[in-house]
Amino acid sequence: MAWAVKKPETRYELLARAMRFSHAGDEDHAKGWSSAAKRLIEVAPEPVRVLDTFLLRFSPNSWSGSLADILATRMPLIEALKQHSKAEIADWANAHAPAFAASVDRQRDHEAADHRKRDQAFE
Repeated sequence: MAWAVKKPETRYELLARAMRFSHAGDEDHAKGWSSAAKRLIEVAPEPVRVLDTFLLRFSPNSWSGSLADILATRMPLIEALKQHSKAEIADWANAHAPAFAASVDRQRDHEAADHRKRDQAFE
């Protein structure tokens, strides 16, 4: 964090790009914010920029199985911030939770349609 303080306009966001956001050993199964990510969100002069960076990282570059299931594990991360003591952070969570949940639902629908299409191809 001391490194980020020296150039806050860019370095907090750079840390958010690089650090583990979940305390789970495998970020495809996120359980809660890592202690470093929580601290970064707390101390960043512009926490929304940090949160936006984490949000972009919620979608993995590669995965196996259901992407919807992986994305659904990120919902508790957003939900955990809805009652945050800093209004800016709580507002961000309350604004992004419905859209993120909708994107998970769209992905589930897409996966279900894809499975149906594949199943019909075998008939």
